[in-house]
Amino acid sequence: MLEQPILITAAMLVGSFGVALCALLVAQRVEQKSARRNRLFLGDDDRNLIYLFEGQRLVNATSRARHVLNTAQDAEDDWTHFLAVFGAHFPDLGARLKSLRKQGMFRIESSSRGTCIVAEWKNGLTKITVIEPEASNGAEIIDRYTLSALEQELTTLRGIADNTSVPVWREKDGTIIWANRVYLDLADQDAPEGAIPMWPPRRLFDLADESENSGNTRCKLIPHENGTTDRPDRWYDCQCIHDDDQTVITAVPVTNLVKAKSDLSAFIQTLTKTFASLPIALAIFDDKRQLVLFNPALADLTKLPAEFLANKPTLPSFLDRLRERQLLPEPKNYASWRRKLAALEAAAESGQFEDTWHIPTGQILQITGRPHPGNSLAFQIEDITAELSLSRRYRAQVDTGQAVIDALDEAVAVFAANGTLILTNTAYDSLWHPDQTATNQPVRNISILDATREWHSKCAPSPLWGDVRDFVGAMTERAEWTGEVRMWDGRHLQCRFLPLGGGITFVGFSVSLDIASSKRPPSLQIEASNG
Repeated sequence: MLEQPILITAAMLVGSFGVALCALLVAQRVEQKSARRNRLFLGDDDRNLIYLFEGQRLVNATSRARHVLNTAQDAEDDWTHFLAVFGAHFPDLGARLKSLRKQGMFRIESSSRGTCIVAEWKNGLTKITVIEPEASNGAEIIDRYTLSALEQELTTLRGIADNTSVPVWREKDGTIIWANRVYLDLADQDAPEGAIPMWPPRRLFDLADESENSGNTRCKLIPHENGTTDRPDRWYDCQCIHDDDQTVITAVPVTNLVKAKSDLSAFIQTLTKTFASLPIALAIFDDKRQLVLFNPALADLTKLPAEFLANKPTLPSFLDRLRERQLLPEPKNYASWRRKLAALEAAAESGQFEDTWHIPTGQILQITGRPHPGNSLAFQIEDITAELSLSRRYRAQVDTGQAVIDALDEAVAVFAANGTLILTNTAYDSLWHPDQTATNQPVRNISILDATREWHSKCAPSPLWGDVRDFVGAMTERAEWTGEVRMWDGRHLQCRFLPLGGGITFVGFSVSLDIASSKRPPSLQIEASNG
């Protein structure tokens, strides 16, 4: 029972101690703030400029000291601003201030006029006092440093203006009142030799339309009226900024850009004309699969209205319209047709789509799909009906000719002007290749030399084969001639050699049981006797 009063008493003592400690801490904090306010209070010194910094932040300054900083060019922070104003008069000021915390206090003299700076470090604050000679008054102090800061800023601005690579100038009521070095050099560039520069300089650009409104305008450089030059046109983008009754103008050279645009325009015109004259229909779809470019051949081939094509139809709607006009192969069912169209687009994206469409109307279209930059697709549609018809007629003629010579009992071989075997018939294959039972074997790409060797291997020796080789390769006028050889199996072959147009040679072999007289070409009579 006695433990409870004891605990209550202990808790009251601990609470009282805590309240007293908090009150002590609050009082100490108030005292520190009061002391800090006293340190920050500088009063209003009539003669000197006093600055109080905490780190690189200006926390206090006398009124005249603030006026000096306010009249100078702004900087990224207070500390840099201060050094920019007084650094010209105290060259070692920045380095000395870096070591102030170790030194505690230093005094440095100005390079002129007897001005000095006293810097102190105390309680985390930097106090800097600028002390002027006794003869100086407050107005002179302010004007001196203000004038110095303004002169420094003016020198910087002049250096920037003269070292920039573009012309900059200021106008008032249409008259140039200031110009940088680039503008002046440009104005004198095309002047006649010996001409004296004048002020104000001549106007280089016609900016009459920009006298009221600020903005950009593209102008051509006006050549000197008395100058002689063969320079091409020089173009500039001029930006006009109006300030009360004056205008500041900056001109950026864009001659290369103008030339590039002109070349691009000429190239596009040439490309457009070429594009329009192509007989192949072209259709280009963008990444959204909308028709963004087409040539007249597309409208001529598909007979689609120009309004429909100009309204940028999507690829599915374009193909639907082609199907309506029977310009697509008719599928067995619509679902499979839509799947085929999806496969068409996917194949075109990978650059693998190429197909031939046999249209119900009898037309034959060659379709090619190719991917283009920006995920666009380009389709080429070409009507190859006439080409395939011609190819088919030619193929039919070739097949007919082959069937005709295959029906002959005479073994036939035809050689091109260069001596290559280009055509044989069934009788020829049966005579010289009896082991090959298949018919219509493709002609082997063999020469007359290989052929005569093959013939000679199956026949008794004869000077005929040498005459044949000379006859096929002869460049002079040729005449038909005949000859006879005996095969190893006892059969006799009647051979005839007939020159055809274009240097082609016809060779025919007929099996004969009776020996007939042979007739050799007159030009080879003497050589034939020597084999």
